[in-house]
Amino acid sequence: MKKLVGIILVAAFAIFAITDTIHDFRTNDPIHYFSQQPSRLLLVAAIAIAGGLVMFAFYRLSPSWQRRMKLLTLGLAASFLAAFTGYTLYVLARCLSFFGIANSPLYFILQPVCFGIIDTLLWYGFYRVSKKRVA
Repeated sequence: MKKLVGIILVAAFAIFAITDTIHDFRTNDPIHYFSQQPSRLLLVAAIAIAGGLVMFAFYRLSPSWQRRMKLLTLGLAASFLAAFTGYTLYVLARCLSFFGIANSPLYFILQPVCFGIIDTLLWYGFYRVSKKRVA
């Protein structure tokens, strides 16, 4: 019974994902967008190729160097996001004093909270990679 429910859920999610992708493709009209300036498509292709080459080079590294690169990447991402969240809180404090706390919209508060949650997850990933032993 559990297996059947799992299969039905996966199938429903796949149908929803395909339908949503087709809807977004029709709504956003990417063919018209990229046909106006073909250099945009070349930029997207260059980013994809560069990302693939970086991932190929990453997986060619030894496990200890892979761990070091993961630590560096997670640490830098978490640090920059923490600095950006701090700056956002600074701007939020200035905006709240300008607009008044009673008139402040909820998204002024939700933005730093969401960034804080993502930053916490990045630091947790950093902690887990730092505690993992290299085989």
